[in-house]
Amino acid sequence: MATHALIVGINCYDAAAPLYLPAADAQAIAQRLSEFGEFRKISRLPERISPDRSGLCVDPEGRVTAVQLERAICDLFLPIGGGAPDTALLFVAGHGLRKEAGVPESFLAASDTDAARGNWVLSLLWLHRILAASPVPNQIVWLDTCHSGALLDFQQVDPGRGTRCLIAASRPFEYAYEEFARSTAERPRHGVLTGALLRALDPAGTPDGRVTNLTLAERVQRALAAEPQHPLIANSGEPIVLTRAAARSAPVAAASGRCPYKGLAFFQRDNEDPDDFFGRTRLTDELLERLRTGAFLALVGVSGSGKSSVVRAGLLHQLRLGQRVGGSRDWPQVIMVPGADPFVNLAAALIEQTAADRAAAIAVGRCGTAQQLVTLVDGLTADPPGTRLILLIDQFEELFTQSPPAVVAPFLATLLDALDLSQGRLTLILTLRADFYAKCAEQDYSGLARRIQGGQVIVQPMDGTELTQAICAPA
Repeated sequence: MATHALIVGINCYDAAAPLYLPAADAQAIAQRLSEFGEFRKISRLPERISPDRSGLCVDPEGRVTAVQLERAICDLFLPIGGGAPDTALLFVAGHGLRKEAGVPESFLAASDTDAARGNWVLSLLWLHRILAASPVPNQIVWLDTCHSGALLDFQQVDPGRGTRCLIAASRPFEYAYEEFARSTAERPRHGVLTGALLRALDPAGTPDGRVTNLTLAERVQRALAAEPQHPLIANSGEPIVLTRAAARSAPVAAASGRCPYKGLAFFQRDNEDPDDFFGRTRLTDELLERLRTGAFLALVGVSGSGKSSVVRAGLLHQLRLGQRVGGSRDWPQVIMVPGADPFVNLAAALIEQTAADRAAAIAVGRCGTAQQLVTLVDGLTADPPGTRLILLIDQFEELFTQSPPAVVAPFLATLLDALDLSQGRLTLILTLRADFYAKCAEQDYSGLARRIQGGQVIVQPMDGTELTQAICAPA
């Protein structure tokens, strides 16, 4: 398997303040990948012979022009004449810029960047287009620069066709910071993100002696949980092994005595069900990507298509792990079915599954208003910043088959108005049988049909490869 890495660390700039850590950060990442990684080719930029003449290193005094940076990135992800690697990794440490004129836009700075003259250099939108056009199936990008989170602002193109691991040091409007020095006489050793990456890439102490993009995300988030700077992380596709300890025999798993096949029952979010859930990686990635940029999702499919399984053992399980969407492990999740009294069932689910104030939840259960629900959501999402309450209404068609008709419109008004008032802190997910699609448009229902039209994902039958995974992988 061909695996290539491009490691960039730029200290020197013509029209911006010099930096002191990026070259050292880049060299440390290159060394970690060289020591424990499975990358056949590691390119450094800028590059020079190491002082001890033992090999190449990142040049702390070297310059990287815009042309050089652009060409190196294109060579990595869009190699001329074919021969694209199976896995390509790009790491960049240095200045990041944000242009506020008109539509805000973020850039990677090169040594010859001069914003005052309109030379902003490499737009993160351009980089995202390169990734979308790249034939490389497994793409990894880590940016330890200011304003780098803009890379994750763009909707991914067909995330199911391969694997992507995107990690940005800061949100689009934020700066990236250095680690705190241990004394006034000591310089910080690395950028905050780089330091966390270096520790997370060390396979020592991992249960199986290896680090994947998924476990990397989990370890980075855990390491920086108490820091003021929180990276943005997006993983999609299958796990990629990044580093591995010395080869050792894999333990033989003991037979559990349970059947991993569910028959007509759906896979649950908890217990061992997610370990047996295969064949829906592409759909799960699509759902995760939708939730990164939206707060409403409707899974529509025929009866028995696997809607409940993919949303529980796929989407909600991945959000709880926090390995694919940064920060999502802290998001409270509530699962309910409408039943005969959707207000009461919502209140009961909030009380049983979250730390919601009991009196506030009971008030919602008594045909509560949207503002009452939002107040409750605010209390559950106050800390850490960016927390969202995930509300799954499974078997949404029960609202039309079991709930009293007089309750349907008020219940939907409470939910959908709260969705608007919550300013992104409430996320609503529905699973709906396709034969009840028309029911959602019989009345306005606070704009339900319009929301479904804009936020629907059709759950289609598995293809041959997915069926093979679903049958063979759990065995």
